[in-house]
Amino acid sequence: MVYVQFFEKDGTPAKWKHPEVPGTSGVYPVKKVKVTWHVAKNEDQPVSRFQIPLVPGLSSTIHVAQGTEMFPIIKLDETITPTHVFVAMTRSRRSSRCLIEPSDNFDFGVFGKGTPLNPKNELLLAHLRGDEDFEEQLVEYHS
Repeated sequence: MVYVQFFEKDGTPAKWKHPEVPGTSGVYPVKKVKVTWHVAKNEDQPVSRFQIPLVPGLSSTIHVAQGTEMFPIIKLDETITPTHVFVAMTRSRRSSRCLIEPSDNFDFGVFGKGTPLNPKNELLLAHLRGDEDFEEQLVEYHS
């Protein structure tokens, strides 16, 4: 496992905390991944590789994130919409891998405005409320 330390613009450690690294601010654990494939699709010749999935860069746009699975750190500020948060949150199949960090000036009221809620907004609200059945709802959404 590799631990990656993130910093604020002023050089201090980031204020968010990852649930798998209690007591330490701004540290994100990156676990090694094993990938196995077969040479020329021959089932008798498996090849395995371990890697630590680190990618250069600190962020992805919402368009780059579409169709990928990530372990998102979602920073909520006044420019974020419920749709942005939904797309970021659904890049992970488990809520424990989503870290949502609201800024001091984020207005949670944005999630209660507008048209009646759809399944995407309901999923986001369930996560933000800390609903006990959120994991089940996320699995159902991905199935």
